[in-house]
Amino acid sequence: MIIPRLIAICAVALSSLASAVPVITEVVASPAPTAGGSTVIIRGLTLGAVNFVSIGGSSADINFVTHDTIICAAPPGQGRNVSVQVFEGPNPSNIVSTFAYDIPRVSNFNVNSSPTLGGGTLTIAGSNFRFLPHRPHRWRGCQPHRGQFS
Repeated sequence: MIIPRLIAICAVALSSLASAVPVITEVVASPAPTAGGSTVIIRGLTLGAVNFVSIGGSSADINFVTHDTIICAAPPGQGRNVSVQVFEGPNPSNIVSTFAYDIPRVSNFNVNSSPTLGGGTLTIAGSNFRFLPHRPHRWRGCQPHRGQFS
């Protein structure tokens, strides 16, 4: 009588473990360029069956998963306090908003002679601007205009 009862208790315990909701306790990533691709380490509980990682609402490529650790690649994005959430099928984890992409860095700028009414050219060079990669941009007033410089 004891053995069938023990088997039943073990089956219930395993069933509850299999359906446990994943919990994120820590997110580590440095540096995190806006182009994406940086390594992100997510630590927590019940992560072993996670099949989807969301960073800022975008899917991150999962490289490694254990019960308490996920290693993935950050998708392209921008901002601070970016939400990170993992999913085990339809079961979402808590949302952690401690992830941050690197801030923009200006390495150089050049102003060609410009009339006071505008129409001149300002060239800003740097990284993490989060526009189309490797393409210059023209600004008119306060609005960006994507395209090649003329």
